[in-house]
Amino acid sequence: QKRNRAVVFGVFGVLFVAGIACAATGVRLTNRAVTETYLVDGHPLQVTLNLLVGTEDAFSPQDDSRKRAGYFVFGVDPKNPIDRSGTDALGEGEELEKVGKPVFLDVDLAAPDAQLAMVHMCDEMKQMASVYKGATAGAGAEVHCFMSDFRRYRTAMNLSFPVPSRELVPALWEWR
Repeated sequence: QKRNRAVVFGVFGVLFVAGIACAATGVRLTNRAVTETYLVDGHPLQVTLNLLVGTEDAFSPQDDSRKRAGYFVFGVDPKNPIDRSGTDALGEGEELEKVGKPVFLDVDLAAPDAQLAMVHMCDEMKQMASVYKGATAGAGAEVHCFMSDFRRYRTAMNLSFPVPSRELVPALWEWR
């Protein structure tokens, strides 16, 4: 009985060491580069499986320095950003039916405080590590923010910024 116990411990010990060696050297037990596609391409569950396995290129670095665009939207309700009523849980249907509709706050984005807040958020985004900094050394962050550009224009023209709410839309039309 002691001999059998020693043999079992020996076999498991060898398997344990072999497993550690395989894990350390990155040995894969399968040669498949992608997951099996059980669902329709683009289905949220299939995309999640691909992300977990690492075959989805959504977050992979690009070899040719191409950038991925991201968009920041002002005025969306942070507590309930998307109205998903009437959406299909399986992701079937038209684009808006798949994901829902954005819910915006009843906020005056033309208010001077809102203009300053937009510029401040854009400045904060430029400091984020995940923002593309440019291919050349010393290149600034690549954040395109219309309110920052508008402020720069107003300052260059010796005009005040922020603009009073009632004057913002005509000033933006003049600037464009």
